Amino acid sequence: MRPTLLAAILTCSAQVAWGANPSANLSAIYQLARDNDAIYASALEAYKAGLEKLPQGKALLLPSIGLSATLSHIDTESNITGYSNNSDPYGYGLSLTQPIYRIQNMETYEQARLQVLQAEQTLKVAEQDLRLRVAKAYFDVLQAQDVLTTVRAQKHAYTEQLAQARKSFEVGAATITDTGRGQGALRPHGRPGNRGH
Repeated sequence: MRPTLLAAILTCSAQVAWGANPSANLSAIYQLARDNDAIYASALEAYKAGLEKLPQGKALLLPSIGLSATLSHIDTESNITGYSNNSDPYGYGLSLTQPIYRIQNMETYEQARLQVLQAEQTLKVAEQDLRLRVAKAYFDVLQAQDVLTTVRAQKHAYTEQLAQARKSFEVGAATITDTGRGQGALRPHGRPGNRGH
């Protein structure tokens, strides 16, 4: 996946989570990915190139027309008779050729038609691949946001429990072990060695 695609998904997902852009749902992110993903863009260009094969193959089955024109200028003079003549003969030609049966042209056209079908299938596979990659990245981001929210809630709960235990210790309703080990040995009024009542 391109870094820009992942960055776009992360940005849009964060905006959805924080309410900055509620319209940036999975569909909007997919559209953004279609516009920026290199793998999909490559498949789309290959599809467009494949479409050009069909008219090229079909052209071999169509009649060909030829048009020709001639124009000349003739000056004739006779020294004996003193006769002079100028003429401008011209001519036009039109030809139409239709091959009745040329197997190589028909095979070329059929091959072009199959290439177009192959290009269509390749594009569909690229679209499905893009949908899967976008959905996976999108739901991975949502899962990470859920995990982060849970961790923050747990941290907040632990902080409140610790604060409650400290208050209980300060008033003598709890022992030092209730405040939790690893937080430092709390001493009432900052005096070391006094472990409570």
